[in-house]
Amino acid sequence: MKMKKIFIPAYVEVSQEIFQNLIEQNIERLPEKIGLVWVVQHEKDIDFVKHCLENAGKSVIKCGSILGCDVGCAETVADRVDAFLYVGSGRFHPIGVFLNTGKRVFVLNPIGKSFYVIDENNESVRDFERKRIAAVKRFYASDVVGIITSIKPGQCRIEEAEKMKEKVEAMGKKAYLFIGDEISEIEKENFPFIQSWINCACPRLSDFRSDMINLAELEKL
Repeated sequence: MKMKKIFIPAYVEVSQEIFQNLIEQNIERLPEKIGLVWVVQHEKDIDFVKHCLENAGKSVIKCGSILGCDVGCAETVADRVDAFLYVGSGRFHPIGVFLNTGKRVFVLNPIGKSFYVIDENNESVRDFERKRIAAVKRFYASDVVGIITSIKPGQCRIEEAEKMKEKVEAMGKKAYLFIGDEISEIEKENFPFIQSWINCACPRLSDFRSDMINLAELEKL
């Protein structure tokens, strides 16, 4: 039986003057064609942000809000824009947009009143890429592999995990399948014999880990 869900957006009240000032101060840094993405907390102000950008001569596509690790709204328009403008705080979402589209992401943070760019020169991005390379090398060097999946809606990939287990075993490695609700870093410490992990749950679990590789990454190898 499927559980019904109710989504209740929680908006942040921010003066429109903050958005306008940050855009005016940084408008010369922005390219002509911009994809606009945001978190739901700022959704009420997105039309105003779009208006400010267009008044400054920019071409703007409203892509949509980013929920969790799903950046599909940005991926669908990546070939039609020069860069993205992310409205929100934190680096988790804009780094995800950059990694999945390859386009620069300018961050307009109305809470911290800051404006910066996420690209290949960003230290967080370089750190991510170093750890992804290390995770791939570690997987190939490992003899014992743990495969993780979740029972959460949208993260339940038991069939894919079982197929990956067969594939890993065909490579001469020993594989164990782990299925749970909450994927806890502490719980992983109960299995010290696992040398490398394959993540079949939320893809962002492995973003900055050198001992875990995503299912999608492994399928590309």
